Amino acid sequence: MNLSRNHIVYTLGIPVSLNKSIQLNESLIVKILHEQLLYETFLDSIKNYASEKYDQVITTIKDWKDAAAVLGKVLSSNELLNDFLKPLQRRVEKSILPLTDFLKKLKLDSFVETIKKILTKINSLEGWKKFMGLVSIGSIITYILEKLKSSGPDAVKNILTNILSSDFVTDIGSKLIDFKSYLGWLQPIVKGVEIIFNFLKPLIDAFAQAFKSGSAFATKLIKENTMKKSELKQLIKEEITKILTEVAPAATNTVTNAAPIKQTAASTAYKKTAQTATALSTKATQVKSINDLPGVFETWFTSLGLKDKAGVNQASIIPKIKDTLTKMGIK
Repeated sequence: MNLSRNHIVYTLGIPVSLNKSIQLNESLIVKILHEQLLYETFLDSIKNYASEKYDQVITTIKDWKDAAAVLGKVLSSNELLNDFLKPLQRRVEKSILPLTDFLKKLKLDSFVETIKKILTKINSLEGWKKFMGLVSIGSIITYILEKLKSSGPDAVKNILTNILSSDFVTDIGSKLIDFKSYLGWLQPIVKGVEIIFNFLKPLIDAFAQAFKSGSAFATKLIKENTMKKSELKQLIKEEITKILTEVAPAATNTVTNAAPIKQTAASTAYKKTAQTATALSTKATQVKSINDLPGVFETWFTSLGLKDKAGVNQASIIPKIKDTLTKMGIK
């Protein structure tokens, strides 16, 4: 079994250092194997349940197979799972305010604290179990807000008492054996797949557009509302730095450490590429604000050698840039 460090951290949720080699003591090996077995079993059960829909791009959840396909796609990629978790967590946290207002009107404030404690426990998890926990509590909150508005205080209290036990998070974990067991627990609570779709719809719509754009970076921009400029600047800075610093060190180290070679056209071109990568990497690390991006763009565009090519002008370039930004979800 060959598991990457990112998979162990971001999918299985086991905290190991990303910067140092993992010390595989016996207890850690047992824990990794145990969590991997649980993860694989649950994911396989989702794929089997979704059947032919698993390989389709789902934009509307009409039945539980659609739900399984969406959940399975997210869980099967540690990068996508990591990108999905933050907006999912924000969406759950934002629903606490209308829930608080609703329960206060019914004089059931004590349940708000119970839900907050449950959410704190879920947020302390990592990886796929945190994702499934957020989907669960988010769907239940959506059900309360959408389906119980016309119910009286006693009816709401009875429902919440049955649902929100002190062992809620443990209950979720015990159902993550296979997808049918999970459905057998969640479906009677939310009464149908419609609630899960209503909860996840803004994120599903955004991710579907990101997939169509063909950009892995686009999924990192997904949010249920407009991204703040400060967050966008930081995200762009991190992504440019990540991509370019992965390229530049490899290129420069190869040139520096290699034995002297004859300066052929190929080796000269290779060296030039390495120097360009280094320049781009240096520029990327200097991005402190959105105003610094033009410098990075100028360095990158110059490296393409397109400046003096026929047909290269602002009228042809700017619409392409706007189209790309639109596909990435940047307004």
